[in-house]
Amino acid sequence: MARTLIDGVLAEASKARNEPESLVRLAIEMQNCLSALTQMNNEADLNARHTLEAIVRYLPADIQQRWAEKAVIIGRIGREPNFTELTEFIQNRAKVANSRFGQVASIGRREEGHRTKERTYEIPKGYRNAITTRQ
Repeated sequence: MARTLIDGVLAEASKARNEPESLVRLAIEMQNCLSALTQMNNEADLNARHTLEAIVRYLPADIQQRWAEKAVIIGRIGREPNFTELTEFIQNRAKVANSRFGQVASIGRREEGHRTKERTYEIPKGYRNAITTRQ
């Protein structure tokens, strides 16, 4: 049962993006998993380092970085981060993404992504020859 619930969280995490809807779905899945396994007194699998790392690996890079910073702060007080803290962190990221300014940031990231994809770079012919001759 625990493995099935954790697999559900991992499946949802694999779809996570910086968009509000996907973060909300992940937060709900994590909260449901946490509630169910807490009721069954089976939190050990949730708090296992490999479980937390597997979830974090699926998150967008900027959210991974923010979690890493939070995990360092937790580590400074002499303990490892746990599933509850990761769940609360994801819930907060979902709230930020759903906020007015979070939506503005999301639009900005999408626009920047489109501009980046549209860029093409060409090396001038004279420069290309200079590189070739030096090698």
